Amino acid sequence: MFRKAVTLLFLLSPAVSYAGLFDSTPELKCGNDNAVTAAKEWIYNEALGRLQQDYIKEPSTLFFDIPQTQYEQQLRAIPVQFSDVITQNPQAENANLRTCSATVAMGIPQP
Repeated sequence: MFRKAVTLLFLLSPAVSYAGLFDSTPELKCGNDNAVTAAKEWIYNEALGRLQQDYIKEPSTLFFDIPQTQYEQQLRAIPVQFSDVITQNPQAENANLRTCSATVAMGIPQP
């Protein structure tokens, strides 16, 4: 009997956790630190990817013979700020749909 109860407990625990009973994560908000950090990382990675695609001549050096690691550090030093971050649910019938809008400000590096 004990074995059956333990087996049943293990079989049902994934379904219970999937149903959200153990879910302590808050509702998705676009202004969360995780969302803002992910957006900043995406901007930096896109800029670095375009830089590598357009300007790298050799794997270890960039245009004007600046080492790639130094250029990456300069790229990451460019400030990116998010303000007026708003989370919206445009369709009341679809509670899982969220749209985010924000004002993004970033510095332009000087040559």
